[in-house]
Order: sequence, then structure tokens, then C-alpha cells
Amino acid sequence: MRVENHSHIRHIMLYHFEKGWKAAQSFRDLNELFGKGTISESQCREWFARFKSGDTSLEDKSGRGRPSDFDDQALLAAVEEDESLTTLPTLTFADCSFAKKFVEIAK
Repeated sequence: MRVENHSHIRHIMLYHFEKGWKAAQSFRDLNELFGKGTISESQCREWFARFKSGDTSLEDKSGRGRPSDFDDQALLAAVEEDESLTTLPTLTFADCSFAKKFVEIAK
């Protein structure tokens, strides 16, 4: 069984933490209940460390993941200027390495 809503898993982990469980116990219980691969042991440890520090928020921290270097405003301006633009010409306006590489390959 896969859990689509991660906040349910986080609520259960917080409950386990408040009950005095260790992260490893919570990891085993969650994967037994919801199926293998529901959460990794390292993710459990990270959440337990967060709870231990006093942060009981169940939301992801902002700024997680790789920051985007895509210029949304340049794309929006290009499309607003000429709505008939297709994807390829529009990508030439994007100032990011992926877009530049894609345009080079597509030519």
C-alpha cells in the first residue's frame, strides 16, 4: 500500500516520537503497515531529529531541492509578445543551461 499523502506518515512519526519511540522503530512500523519503501530509515531519522530540536511542523522546509535557474519572466514576456511561438523558439529566450542545451541539440 502506497501512501500518497506524506503528511499522514509525518503525523504517525510525530506520534511515535511523542510516545518515546526511536526512529528505527518508527521506520519498521511504517514500512510494515504501509509496505516496503514507504519511507527510508534516513528520512525517519531526519524527521525525528527535527522533532527533537523542537520543530514539530509537518511541512517541508522551504527551499528544498535544486534552485531553478529558469527565468519565468523572460518566458512569459516572450509568449505574451508572440502567442504563436512554439516550444523551441520559446526556449531560446530561457536563460538556463538545460534550455540552451536543448536548443543546441534540436537545431
